[in-house]
Amino acid sequence: MTDERLPAPVEPVGDADRVAAVARLRDLVGTGERSYEHFSSALDLALAATTLNELEEAFAALPSVVRLTPASRRLLGPVVVEARMSALDLGTGFQLGADTTVVASIGSVRLDLTAASWDAREVGLHLEASTGSIDVIVPRGVVVQLVQAKGQVVLDNIEQPVPGAPVLHRGDRTHRADPHHP
Repeated sequence: MTDERLPAPVEPVGDADRVAAVARLRDLVGTGERSYEHFSSALDLALAATTLNELEEAFAALPSVVRLTPASRRLLGPVVVEARMSALDLGTGFQLGADTTVVASIGSVRLDLTAASWDAREVGLHLEASTGSIDVIVPRGVVVQLVQAKGQVVLDNIEQPVPGAPVLHRGDRTHRADPHHP
């Protein structure tokens, strides 16, 4: 049996990609997670990259922009959070499963993904709100891909993702879902 998949397209590095890469490196030095010497060598690699794949390879060894759940604690099944008539504030201590659904019938949910632990680098997040509301805070640099939207969905303050960043696939069935970066 042969692999009939087409090779991934070669995408050139754009100015916005380089700006996001340099900002991520600056953040790592600013928080003390990387030394100035490491910053300098990673910056050289980022500036020399001509394709997005090369840029992602240069960033593969850097810490993730989100806190990943240790493999031994990852959930096996989907996560479902329901706020029928109450208000939920999920952040520190919340574990974001690889497949997570948040439902707000009449209640409201504040989902702070900057404080959550992520079970995977690619997460399917399904938001369902009838008359309730869901406010999602997305970490800086995370790729957000809107898969489906019904009703009023607001995507604002989403910044350029960093190379090799985790991916948040959003499928919404909502009247109000407001994801933003802090």
